[in-house]
Amino acid sequence: MYNLKLYHSCRVRVLACVESPKGLSDILKTKFKFQSKVGGFDHIFERIFGDVLLTCIYLASFVTKTSLTKRKDTILHGPPGTGKTLIARTICELLNIEPTIVNGPEIFNHMLGESEHKIRNLFEDARRDQKLYGSDSTLHIIVFDEIDAICKRRTDHSDGIRSHVEDNVTLQLLTEIDRIFHLDNIFFIGTTNNINSIDPALLQSGRIDTTVEVGLPDSEGRLQIFDIYTKPLLHNGILEADVGIDYIIHNSEGFTGAQIEHVVRLAIHNAMRRDIVDKGRIDITSEEADQLQEKTDLFHLDRFLNIFYSIEAA
Repeated sequence: MYNLKLYHSCRVRVLACVESPKGLSDILKTKFKFQSKVGGFDHIFERIFGDVLLTCIYLASFVTKTSLTKRKDTILHGPPGTGKTLIARTICELLNIEPTIVNGPEIFNHMLGESEHKIRNLFEDARRDQKLYGSDSTLHIIVFDEIDAICKRRTDHSDGIRSHVEDNVTLQLLTEIDRIFHLDNIFFIGTTNNINSIDPALLQSGRIDTTVEVGLPDSEGRLQIFDIYTKPLLHNGILEADVGIDYIIHNSEGFTGAQIEHVVRLAIHNAMRRDIVDKGRIDITSEEADQLQEKTDLFHLDRFLNIFYSIEAA
């Protein structure tokens, strides 16, 4: 039976292959190694690095000669738990850039004008560096998590102070995005579960250049995600060899990356709980933990399946 252990060993050999890259996709994978950090979304990283961020990672002096306007922004959208925020953070990690992370609902302040002031300040460092260093300025990345909370679709009948504040914040964000047109050192990533809830003015041409859908992972994507989260179990000889790929593909259909991580986490927690109950105490020694690792029934297929059955797909 083709099991997760065999899949992992084959995948490691493929990723470690030293053959010359054959195309842009292979070159990007070799350079950024995103497939070892986020499973199932190679096509998204290939689009982001091979299109959206291409003018940011290519030689700046050449890009200047072409008069191309650098892409400044993108929005990742899709169902909850599919990995949008993880993708955004991974992009920053791969570029070795410490991002400014903004959680949408946290931007609001009941003090008049304070929320708008927070929005303006988010872009201030990039403006200052551009003025001081010009084309030598380092890239600044701002990640707006749940951007629909900041820039939600406006209504014609706004009632209440809360709606008034939200409208002002939306207008301020639109103003700041218009201003970054003249900056070459900033990249803006927004994430949302529902792109239709975002104000259409944000998505118009000239503001947000691209939107990227982050959907549910396919069968190969789910295997990649399982491979990432079970890697420590495989490397330490904890995972049973009978966890077959066919069963994983069949029983995880419709699962998000977050749900797959939850399956692995529950399997580990269940094993630890069983061991505590069997011993009748919570103080487990390192020798006893080693014995738990050696138990052949620790992560049998049926234990994984029981967890699958208890979780509802997205």
